[in-house]
Amino acid sequence: MNLVQDPSFEIPEPNPYWVMETDCVIQGASITTAKFYTGIRSLRINSRNTGPTCGRARQTLSGLIAGRSYRCSLWWNAQGFHTGKTANIALAGQQIGIITGITPVVNPWQLFVCPTLYIATGPIADLTINQIAGSGSVIFSRYFDDVIVDELQAPDDADLDSLAGRAAVSDPSSVVGAGAVENRVSASMSSLAVQVSLRSLAARALMKKP
Repeated sequence: MNLVQDPSFEIPEPNPYWVMETDCVIQGASITTAKFYTGIRSLRINSRNTGPTCGRARQTLSGLIAGRSYRCSLWWNAQGFHTGKTANIALAGQQIGIITGITPVVNPWQLFVCPTLYIATGPIADLTINQIAGSGSVIFSRYFDDVIVDELQAPDDADLDSLAGRAAVSDPSSVVGAGAVENRVSASMSSLAVQVSLRSLAARALMKKP
C-alpha cells in the first residue's frame, strides 16, 4: 500500500499534503501542468548555484511500523543543460537515493527506485525531495511524478511450493528451486507407484478368491 498522499501531485497548490519550500530567489518547488507522467500535473523543482539547496517538497507520512523496511520509487524528467545539479530523496532525514544527470529526449520520463531501504523507527516519517544546487548559474528544472513509498514485503515462508516454483522458473540452475521441484516430482512418482502396487495386490486377491 502506498503511504504517499496525492502521489501524482494532482491537487493544485495550496496542496493539503505536500509542503513546497525554497531557499532560492527563484521559485524553488511547485506543482505544475507543464509536464506530467500521469494525470495532468507533476512536481517541478528549480535550482541554480544558490545556497545549499534551492527547492524541496515535503510530506509527512503516517502508518509506518517500527522495524519494517520501506522502499521509495518515483518517475522523473529532466531535459536541458546539465550543470551538475542532483536531487536528494530522504525519509526521516535519511538519504535513500540520489538522482543525477538529465533524461533522454526520446523517453524523457525515467523510473527511479531508491537503492537504500528505510527502516522505520516509528509510525511517522517525513518524505523529502530536495533539489541540490550545483555548478553554474543556469536555472535547471527537474520534474517528479507518481511517488510511491510502500513496505517491502518479505516472502511467505509457509508458501514453500510457490517459492520453489518461482525459483525454478526464474533460475533453472537454482539448487533450492530445482532440488525442491525434483524432490516433489520424485515423491509424487513414489506415491503413484504405491497406489498402483496396492491396486495390483487388490486385483490379485480378488482373482484368487473361489
